[in-house]
Amino acid sequence: MINKLSKFGLLFFLLGIFFGNDSNAQTPVCNLQFDIFELNSEKAKVIDKAEVVLTDLATNKTNKSLVFTEKPTFNNLTSGKYKVEIIKNGYQRRIKEFELDCKSSVEILTISKVLYLQKGNVKEVTKFRGTKYIGEAKVDDAQYKSKSEDAPVNSNATNLAIPTYPAAARAVRASGAVNVQVKIDEDGEVVIANAVSGHPLLRQAAEKAAKESRFLPTTLAGQIVTVTGIIVYNFVP
Repeated sequence: MINKLSKFGLLFFLLGIFFGNDSNAQTPVCNLQFDIFELNSEKAKVIDKAEVVLTDLATNKTNKSLVFTEKPTFNNLTSGKYKVEIIKNGYQRRIKEFELDCKSSVEILTISKVLYLQKGNVKEVTKFRGTKYIGEAKVDDAQYKSKSEDAPVNSNATNLAIPTYPAAARAVRASGAVNVQVKIDEDGEVVIANAVSGHPLLRQAAEKAAKESRFLPTTLAGQIVTVTGIIVYNFVP
């Protein structure tokens, strides 16, 4: 009887390990690193020793950066919605909500997010004016027309990701330009990418590359604005 119980105990232990590992495999984790810069400086001035507070909006669990480093990092996060608050004397307090996507991988990925701070009173929270459409000459918000959403923004990119040529598209020699309409947030990150023209087999790859691209932030009358425009990708077989 004791031997049988021992065998059952060992079996349950092994099953626990198996299913535990399987559960971990189903929930990918990643590290999140923040690169913080000063806005409106002639050079990209790095801001260090800022206090960074990260909140998981699903659980309301809050973590602070453990050390005042140049690149505050938070480890072993899961996918979901988060809020970050950055506090630094001499700069306006910065608060931003975002979606974190921890992609499945053998290794734990480190995802980098760039955030910009404006000089000012630390008790004030940075405010944003709204959306600017690239291509419109006038600065009055009322003058930004929808037609200006068609203006290319390729030249404004700090990192224009190159799309992978899909095998299915290469097999049929699909080629040509794909226009991806994008919305670029106040930190130069593409938050929406939607291919509006081009070969159907090339559109998904173009959208994926657009979302991985980064831009300099845009200001209007001294305030940061989001930007809408077009990224143009040319595929050659």
